[in-house]
Amino acid sequence: MQRRAAAVYFVLFVLIGAGALGFVQVGMSEPTVQFPDVPEHAPNDTITVDERTYTVANVTVVTADGGDHGGEGGETVRGNLVWTNDSARSTATLEDGATTTYRGTEYNVGLDNETGQVTLTAVQNVSALIATDPAVEDTRLVQNGTAYVRYVENGSLQLLSTYLPDPDRVSFGVGDDYRYPTDSGNVTTTVSSVTADTATLSWTTSVTNRVPLEEGANVTLNGQQHFVHFPDEEHVQVLPNDEHYGSYQSQLTEIDYFAERRNGVWGIVILSFLAGLVLLGTAYMPVK
Repeated sequence: MQRRAAAVYFVLFVLIGAGALGFVQVGMSEPTVQFPDVPEHAPNDTITVDERTYTVANVTVVTADGGDHGGEGGETVRGNLVWTNDSARSTATLEDGATTTYRGTEYNVGLDNETGQVTLTAVQNVSALIATDPAVEDTRLVQNGTAYVRYVENGSLQLLSTYLPDPDRVSFGVGDDYRYPTDSGNVTTTVSSVTADTATLSWTTSVTNRVPLEEGANVTLNGQQHFVHFPDEEHVQVLPNDEHYGSYQSQLTEIDYFAERRNGVWGIVILSFLAGLVLLGTAYMPVK
């Protein structure tokens, strides 16, 4: 009689567990974040916010670090928005006493903050000048720290400073154009300011900016607050905070609640089968 009752209860527990398992598999539809009225953008699509155009780029699946809704060590989708600022301001400086290259020639920089002048003095190749002049010896003569040249014809000496020709000089004032070498080539700059130590050059250039996109992250687009949602692994939605963020949080809460209910049902499945096995095993133990 005891074994029959145990068998009946075992079947009952199995039925309860099977019913719960079937409910998990069929009756529980997992909710997802959805914004059906918001456009989905694929790579190379453009998004315009207040006349600034962004291009969607690098939408890809990466390994996640974990989080509230991404799990630990799972995968997530990330991407970028790219936009070009064609009126970005770039600057460079010239330091007093330093050397610089101007139109392919090396110059020493001299600054006068009282007059606002930048003076470039060409660096002279003294050895080459002496070597190409047959009237003087090829080597400079230094006496008591002063450099001279010696004339071949009569052996007379002349101060090196008076022998050398005047170097080429170029001057610029505040507001003048200045050709400045950059990594992308020479650019036309403007002398913006001159102090005793530095002269500032400025120019307008194009700068490419990237806005990283992560699920649920806030991004500022042309001064306006938006947030990011990836509906799948190939598309992104960029939504205004004031219109959709409340709905986004509500849907995340619903997903969390679903996960809790699903874990509870799985607990019923496991406990039912374990209880049935324990009951059945106990009933069929040998009686001494």
